[in-house]
Amino acid sequence: MKRGRRRAKNAEAFNAILRWEPTRREFLIGGAAYALNEFSTKTKVNPGTLSGFAAGERFTVGYADRYKVIKEFPGAFAPGDAEKFLDDEHLRLLRRSPLVLLDPPTSPHPPLEQGQRLLICSSYTEAIREFEAVYNLAAAQGDYALQADAAARIAWAWFEQGAYETSREWVRRGIRLIEKRTGANFDQIMDSIRPGSQSSLCPLNEEASHVLSRLLQVNYKNFIERVLYCERDDLRWKAMQTVELSLLLDRHLQLSAAVGHDLRWQAVLIISANEPQKALAKSMLGESHELFGDDSLGAAYLARDRGIFHWQTERYRWSNASLSQAIDRLASFADSRALGPTFCVLSNVVPEVGVDLRAARRFALAGAVLHPHGFVLQNAQTHIRNGTRLGLIRDIDDLLSGAKPFEKVAPVLSQLTDGSSGALRKRLDQNLSKILGQNVQSWLHGSSTRPARI
Repeated sequence: MKRGRRRAKNAEAFNAILRWEPTRREFLIGGAAYALNEFSTKTKVNPGTLSGFAAGERFTVGYADRYKVIKEFPGAFAPGDAEKFLDDEHLRLLRRSPLVLLDPPTSPHPPLEQGQRLLICSSYTEAIREFEAVYNLAAAQGDYALQADAAARIAWAWFEQGAYETSREWVRRGIRLIEKRTGANFDQIMDSIRPGSQSSLCPLNEEASHVLSRLLQVNYKNFIERVLYCERDDLRWKAMQTVELSLLLDRHLQLSAAVGHDLRWQAVLIISANEPQKALAKSMLGESHELFGDDSLGAAYLARDRGIFHWQTERYRWSNASLSQAIDRLASFADSRALGPTFCVLSNVVPEVGVDLRAARRFALAGAVLHPHGFVLQNAQTHIRNGTRLGLIRDIDDLLSGAKPFEKVAPVLSQLTDGSSGALRKRLDQNLSKILGQNVQSWLHGSSTRPARI
């Protein structure tokens, strides 16, 4: 009886929509025909499952595979079909807020967009593989703009992992490709858009102009992050020079959102100086705010930047409030890449407002579980080394149960996986293993044996 109740409901009705045409050997759905392997690639349903269905050996298509088909071909289903064909778990997945495509911008080139989605979901190895495939194909075709776009996205993926020098090398490759495309060197390109120039080498609607904007953006973020979090003040002049060039280009291209990001990063750089220009930085944050909608992702980033502003000017209670607000906003966008540094900064702020060191460690751990890379990872490992074994065991138990301050972790990571409990636990396992530097899989899956060392 139990096994019978587990069978997917309304099998005949679903099968009528998911039709197999034996004579043409194609799936017919949503007014289009797809060969078995093509249909498997689009839906991510196992080809063996589809082959069994086509051969009449598998009558009931399971809920997980139904979910994949409905998600890929929503137009093939009538209103109310999701409720008819899915169980509660997969219906919740279908109704989740769609993943917001964060920086860098999406691309009309499908493989680049696929890589972009992987990057947003922190699947960096897979994202880089997609981008490199485009990079190599564009090289073979002599398409310098597309090749540079792929290079910019590879640079972004390495930057997110804290691999700064590798990221910089891909930026340099991308700029060399833009130089080939325009037939001018970088200095000539930038001089052409300065006030008083008679001819611009960066036309507003030219693809290569926008690719150069992305290259400069990831480049200055690379420098500023190291100045702010890695105590590399020797890079401050280079960071300032790069962000100013980016701002010059983005104003020329009339990219208001990009200008907003340039200004907020420049403000963060200015406020972190030994003699910070508070009024100037505050003005830049204000100008940036005017370029973003109140409920936009840019506004969420600004909440974090204001927290950094107050942190650097030793207004710790204000910083605590701004960073907490930023966490709520960034979580609504499932932006784990921005949440990691936000929690990281908060872990350094809360001891200054009288909160105990255990709370600081928990914030550091939350940040690293969301983004276990670079300075965020190092910050968490430092806090862990300064704590106790028993304290960390309690922290991880609270993390897995979703207790505060970890209540944002599971919902965000769920958005970045397929949403199933198994995929979420796998991601938690992977990230915790990276933080602790050892295999904790058996412990996290309910084994009574704790890791020997923490």
